[in-house]
Amino acid sequence: MKTLVVVDIQPAYAYKWPNTEKAMETINNHEGNIILFVNEELTDDSIDDIKIWWLENGMNEDVLERATIYDKGYGLLRDWMDMGIDKEVIIEALHYMNKNNLYSSDDIDIEDETLSEEMKDALEAGVIHSNFLEDSIIQKISKDYLLIGGAKNECLEEVKIFLEYEGKIAELVDHLIYDGDYGPDKTKRHDFHYF
Repeated sequence: MKTLVVVDIQPAYAYKWPNTEKAMETINNHEGNIILFVNEELTDDSIDDIKIWWLENGMNEDVLERATIYDKGYGLLRDWMDMGIDKEVIIEALHYMNKNNLYSSDDIDIEDETLSEEMKDALEAGVIHSNFLEDSIIQKISKDYLLIGGAKNECLEEVKIFLEYEGKIAELVDHLIYDGDYGPDKTKRHDFHYF
């Protein structure tokens, strides 16, 4: 059975998202592994607050007890993602960093002749950091997995790239994916649009 991976369905991002009930129904009905990625770092949500919110919004207690909750942090790949650097270049850098036991792309020798020109350009443009996922989490995720949450081109995409690096293939559940939006003042808003 496919694992259900849930990204950032939590209070800080859900105030304008009308699909919480449908998401909780999907989570409750899923019989396989459930991984709940959350973000404490960038929000005022604690894990305990998030758990209470999930229960208040319809998650079954037995489902919460059997799910794996993982604080994913924020922004390990976002520098390059936000610059539009191709996912393949990001994955190439992750492989390089893993092979050479590096945490930051800052530690990559740009003069290394084995690097692609695209990766060298990316290294000059910004910084990414290596995989945040622990082996115990990766092992719980099936090769093909279901992915819900958001934001589509932000945290959800970051998790998707890390899992693709690990050889996992996402099946997006489009009606349960939200997209962040930038307001006219260029500050972050979390309005939700469905695909």
